[in-house]
Amino acid sequence: MGNYMLFFSSCLVFAFVPGPAMLYTISRTVAEGRAAGFRVVVGVFCGSQVHVIIAATGVASFLLTSPVLFDCLRFAGGGYFLYLGFRKLYQFWAHEFEAGKMACVRPSSFKESSLVEVLNPKSSLFYLAFIPQFLPQEADNPVLMLFVIGTLANLVMSLGDVLIVLISSKIKNHLLGGDNYEKHGRLAVSIVFLVLGGVVIFG
Repeated sequence: MGNYMLFFSSCLVFAFVPGPAMLYTISRTVAEGRAAGFRVVVGVFCGSQVHVIIAATGVASFLLTSPVLFDCLRFAGGGYFLYLGFRKLYQFWAHEFEAGKMACVRPSSFKESSLVEVLNPKSSLFYLAFIPQFLPQEADNPVLMLFVIGTLANLVMSLGDVLIVLISSKIKNHLLGGDNYEKHGRLAVSIVFLVLGGVVIFG
């Protein structure tokens, strides 16, 4: 029983550790509202499942033994974050002059959040380090059991993401109002991606 409590409490703690997915979830919720935030949560969950599979099958161990591969993934993810940041910054600037055109170029929050999580190689290393600690010694199929444990961890952390969306939505409604909240939200999203790109590449 104590092992299960440790597992779920650890997942909840990790759910509230600031990272690319959390910052993206907050900024997108502020920019577009609660519904978009929930789509981001689903997208992050799906992206995390990719890392669960990578960790469960042992593929993630190659990231530890191959610094070149890890750096390639890191630069790819960081470059993508920078691209999104500059694109959204341009959209923020363009919105000041062509507000009516911006709705048609807004990307899918689900698709974008999935890519944000998939392109963060540190997520694979997290699951590789975390889920084996809870693998039963008598497990007949370790790969399947690691996948189940990783999926449960992902679900628990997604519940934390849902709470983050609800809190962000409340804060947005209290601090930002009228026609300006979307404008501030777009600027926040662009800044978040630029910062994340720098952190992933140079961190």
